[in-house]
Amino acid sequence: MSAGALLFLSFLGLQRLAALVIPRRNTTRLMARGADEHGAGYYPLIVALHAGWLAAMAAFGIDALTGH
Repeated sequence: MSAGALLFLSFLGLQRLAALVIPRRNTTRLMARGADEHGAGYYPLIVALHAGWLAAMAAFGIDALTGH
């Protein structure tokens, strides 16, 4: 995998991790103010989808580099 591709995937991974922290903080703040959360059961699916997406990009990037 090229350095550029690795840098890009690292950036995306860090961005996705931030996207786990920031919404949780916002949800906690809103729930303390009396908000109701809808669709929370889908959240783990979305997290798994994004993790799989990053893993697939890394796998296909390594595959393209090695020619397999």
